[in-house]
Amino acid sequence: MQSQQGEIHLLPGLPVEWPAGEVKGLIARGGFKVDMEWRYGHLVSATIKSLNGNDIPPIRVMGELIDAANDKLIKIIN
Repeated sequence: MQSQQGEIHLLPGLPVEWPAGEVKGLIARGGFKVDMEWRYGHLVSATIKSLNGNDIPPIRVMGELIDAANDKLIKIIN
């Protein structure tokens, strides 16, 4: 995960040695908790929650931008 330039990037540079896995409790810049799971190198699900009441910034997954404007919690399921 990366959080930069006002966006949260999920799995921007996943090594081929990690084709499947999950992480919980990552904190993105601005106070956003990120949990995510991936299989075969692709995002399966992600939950992003604001810890301070701020709106969640745009989320980038595999180059695609997801606008989470006005959301405090977002769940992504592929």
